[in-house]
Amino acid sequence: HRQLQKTQICDFWVRGRCRAGRHCGFAHGQHELVIQPNFSKTKLCRYKDYATGCLNPDCKFAHSDAELRQGKTAPAEDS
Repeated sequence: HRQLQKTQICDFWVRGRCRAGRHCGFAHGQHELVIQPNFSKTKLCRYKDYATGCLNPDCKFAHSDAELRQGKTAPAEDS
């Protein structure tokens, strides 16, 4: 996902072993880092309909249609 490129330092670059060079999707130094987009509440929590509901107090997913934020769709994740 282009939205997530350069949001983390390249582990291989840190060890001096990145072979991707300028084509690497990870940052090669602090100067290349960009802020990660805020995808919170852009998808419904997959646990919202369980009998117990979502038990994660810090869940980044929406628990109803009313809670959904408009914006770009987040990549698939688990809560």
